[in-house]
Amino acid sequence: MLRPFEMHRPATLEEAVRLHSHLGDSAAYYAGGTELLLAIKEGIAQYDHLIDLKGITALRGIERLARGGRTLLRVGALMCHAEVAADSSVRASLPALAEMAQEIGNVRVRNAGTIGGNLAFAEPHSDVGALLLALGAEIEAMGENGARRIPAEEFWLGPFETVLAPHEIAVAVEIPLEPGARAAYAKFALREFPTAGIGALFHTADRSRIDWAKIAVGAVNGMPTRLRQAEQWVRGMDLADPRLTDPEAWSEAAGPFLEPFDDIYGSADYKVHLVGVLAVRVASTLCAQLGAADKEVS
Repeated sequence: MLRPFEMHRPATLEEAVRLHSHLGDSAAYYAGGTELLLAIKEGIAQYDHLIDLKGITALRGIERLARGGRTLLRVGALMCHAEVAADSSVRASLPALAEMAQEIGNVRVRNAGTIGGNLAFAEPHSDVGALLLALGAEIEAMGENGARRIPAEEFWLGPFETVLAPHEIAVAVEIPLEPGARAAYAKFALREFPTAGIGALFHTADRSRIDWAKIAVGAVNGMPTRLRQAEQWVRGMDLADPRLTDPEAWSEAAGPFLEPFDDIYGSADYKVHLVGVLAVRVASTLCAQLGAADKEVS
């Protein structure tokens, strides 16, 4: 049962930040509420004030934009997962993001949960973080000191912990669209949360070998984590290299960056096994796409 609280509905980011600064620890930002309201209901968190962000138009929208010679896909933090999955710009520019969003949680979560709320809550068993980390995304945030962009690699500090200051709001996610690259995400889940997930971005210039890769794991460690040794391992490999379809080789390559833990979703050893299996699925998908591609994502 929820105990009484006061709801505030600011119209702008600046008003929301000022309000949170004034109310302090007794307040929390509220977007989709799929995680926050459950935490309050279970007594894990208690707030006297919720600051509803849904009326702030600056937190909505999806668009392609150019900056510094790069093309970016910008996704407003208030966009729910179902909107991301259905958006034509996302499906055309970054289908892996649309496909991942389409499989998050359940219908209720996809239609209420937001990409910004998912990031800010920092639930370890999350799909979003691993893919955004592999994509080299940045999170735009607004706080008392103005706006800043945070590389996804620097965003998470641990389970349920990010670098966001107490009054900062996640405003948008900006994802670079890399010419010659393809992205994919694969997970295993028996429940609404994944036991393990792998996001990857492979680049090729000649459609025959992997020039470079970014690979990240989610739900295995306490936060999304780049698998840098695995990235170096695949660099320069032929797209048809049989090692790319060997789960044990993938698990070994990822091993130094894995810190799995036992929980209700699976044992630590099982999660390491899943990393290998899922990495093979992602690599097979990407190698097939890169080898057959007749045009680049740009």
